[in-house]
Amino acid sequence: MRMSSWAGRSRQGRALALTGAILAAGAMPALALSSTTYRGRTSQRLPVVIVVSGDRIERLTITWAAQCHALHAALKGITTYHEGVALKKSAWSTWGTYGAHVAGGYQEQFLVRDHGTLAGSRRIHGVFTGTVEIFRGSKHRRIDTCESGKVTFTLTRAR
Repeated sequence: MRMSSWAGRSRQGRALALTGAILAAGAMPALALSSTTYRGRTSQRLPVVIVVSGDRIERLTITWAAQCHALHAALKGITTYHEGVALKKSAWSTWGTYGAHVAGGYQEQFLVRDHGTLAGSRRIHGVFTGTVEIFRGSKHRRIDTCESGKVTFTLTRAR
């Protein structure tokens, strides 16, 4: 498989119950017991959705892209999910790793981090970073590292 066709493939990953410190900031807004959905776009102009219920982010879905240094190509359409992330004083901070197998004997190892705050009951502001290490073969020879850089987002409450 040619590298260029490999690099353009769409990816999906799941980072569940991520470990990490809870970031405390601001006062907790009054959150309803039912779920509230927030939608928006990242600074990469890709979709992000957060569903909040009580003092938890029930689901955070973010689509992102990463630039690969050695391949001089971008990984596009990477989707990462977080579930069950605790909010403390209307803020969260989390990180996690996960892997994915790709056709052609490639393996990807993802490291994702994000944090943010609820600004009242109508907005969420956040920051995301993602790194993908690409390996090939049974000896896991690293062939590249791809990075998203700092990805910011502001979401508004869906109607």
